[in-house]
Amino acid sequence: MPEDNVQHQEVLIVTGMSGAGRSTAANALEDLGWYVVDNLPPQMLRPLVDLAGRAGERLPKIAAVVDVRGGGFFADMRDTVQNLRAGTHVRILFLEAADDALVRRFESVRRPHPLQGRGTLLDGIAAERERLRDLREAADLVIDTTDLNVHQLAAAIAEAFSSDLDADVQVTVMSFGFKYGLPSDADMVADARFLPNPFWVPELRTHTGLDPEVRDYVLDRDGASDFVTAYERALEIVIAGYRTENKRHATFAIGCTGGKHRSVAIAEELGRRLAETPSLAVSVKHRDLGRE
Repeated sequence: MPEDNVQHQEVLIVTGMSGAGRSTAANALEDLGWYVVDNLPPQMLRPLVDLAGRAGERLPKIAAVVDVRGGGFFADMRDTVQNLRAGTHVRILFLEAADDALVRRFESVRRPHPLQGRGTLLDGIAAERERLRDLREAADLVIDTTDLNVHQLAAAIAEAFSSDLDADVQVTVMSFGFKYGLPSDADMVADARFLPNPFWVPELRTHTGLDPEVRDYVLDRDGASDFVTAYERALEIVIAGYRTENKRHATFAIGCTGGKHRSVAIAEELGRRLAETPSLAVSVKHRDLGRE
């Protein structure tokens, strides 16, 4: 098999928690033109890549759904991925969800968890989290599907894997509210609660960080501009390291109390600045905007 074909082969491993949306993600990738293989034992990844290499441009992008259904085959998954990355462009998409969301989904379809055995659903979920821990740490992109329906997850997949082809790193800047919990899919988290809260300004309380009056109030506070500038510089170093490690997706989260004012304004400004970086595709999301 020609070496060039292997090096230009793009392989995406889709994995994560049972019930977190792997089938939806696989269908969305198929719609985007990926060749999708479901329930593939990790040991079959190399033969699949070799076969695709012989197919050349007919199979430029392969997505393999790999999960705990592989049983004992799953044990050496991380070693298999590391070996593949030596000569192939391999990425890992990990789908995550909170325990209560996974329980609701299993109960709605009246199916047991694959690792449940004689225990409870939560026993199976806990066992799976432990088995997937190393793979999650190695993931290039983590998507938390707790609050996503199937259409929103499909849209998130489309956004992540059909964005600007000239970008070598895709960055999501996310605002959130600490009162609603940390975003589990964030690579880095920063805290904007050191800034005065517009919530306590009567004429700003009902507005959001997307409104000019709130944005200006937040960014004009002492330390706000310095914080954004310093954090932007720190992220430039992080992104450069991601490029070296061939990590193509990153999520940087900015939090405040409710995710409505400070974090939104800071996320918008940080996203605007990062978008000026060449070969960087930047999107800004506001996880908790509208919840109050």
